[in-house]
Amino acid sequence: MKRHYLPDVKRNSNLLLLLLVGQVFAILFWLFTGASKGGLTSFALISSYVMSVEIVALLLLIFFARSIKNTPYVIGSLLFALCIVVPFFLVELCAQVFLNNSHLLSFDYQRLLSVSVAGLLVSVLLIRFFTLLNVLNVRNQAEAESRVLALQARIQPHFLFNSLNSIAELTVASPQDAEKAIESLSMLFRASLENQRKQHSLENELRLCREYVSLEKWRFQSKLSIEWNIAIEEPSIWQVPKLILQPLIENAIVHGVQIDGSVTISIDIRETNTDLSLMIDNVIGSKSGSSNGIALNNIRERLLVLYDDMHTFRIKNNNGIYSVIMRFPKRRQNQDYS
Repeated sequence: MKRHYLPDVKRNSNLLLLLLVGQVFAILFWLFTGASKGGLTSFALISSYVMSVEIVALLLLIFFARSIKNTPYVIGSLLFALCIVVPFFLVELCAQVFLNNSHLLSFDYQRLLSVSVAGLLVSVLLIRFFTLLNVLNVRNQAEAESRVLALQARIQPHFLFNSLNSIAELTVASPQDAEKAIESLSMLFRASLENQRKQHSLENELRLCREYVSLEKWRFQSKLSIEWNIAIEEPSIWQVPKLILQPLIENAIVHGVQIDGSVTISIDIRETNTDLSLMIDNVIGSKSGSSNGIALNNIRERLLVLYDDMHTFRIKNNNGIYSVIMRFPKRRQNQDYS
């Protein structure tokens, strides 16, 4: 079924762009139709008129966005056209009511019809524009997915290398523990390679992280202290980028070793109505360098590709505590976000 591919008007960048485009048209109309003779007052009226049409249209598009995408192309086109025509009609009607003191007989019905037809033409142009833009979007999405998978593939060998180093240390200090650690590593990699998707459930990510922590426990024993604060009601239904949390735990361990060999880490995961928030704190170690390796840049780039400007990624270094904070939209497993 052929579907519409409308811009996400809930996204701040798209919303700002659409509003700015409307104001550009208002300026052009003011300059080239003789309205500029009325001075800034006429421009303020035109700008307010266009802004009103835009706001009503955006509200309708937000409300009907899912219906437009999930209905057949013809029906979706009609619904989309209504979301554009209705604001033109309503704003023009309100303007005439205000100017004519609500006298029904004094309405300019011909102007109402002309404005509605103009709205219909605008909707046809937008439908055509977004349909053509879909070709470019599909191509960009395919490139972005390939890029994410490449970044993910870069993390896994790095993770394997560090894990094998940990086991190598155990072979000298405690061969029996090294054997058990190899079994843990096998279980961990089985979990990480159980599918090749770029995202999986938060529950799977947490399971993978706990497997990794159990592996590091063989090396640090009681000196590794990790506090888990998970305030998520249903971690199994929310999808997250694969290996988004484990590399941060790995970094926190590598760069959080104190003089006495102890490591203290806090992991805090919370949810709001729309977002997931993940934060990892560690006490900065005595031999911690200025760089945290490839993990931070890798994760930052993956979040940018997957969520564009709908995510935040912050790093704080405050009073000897190093914090990494991520926030991105909640998305259900197997849900379509095209």
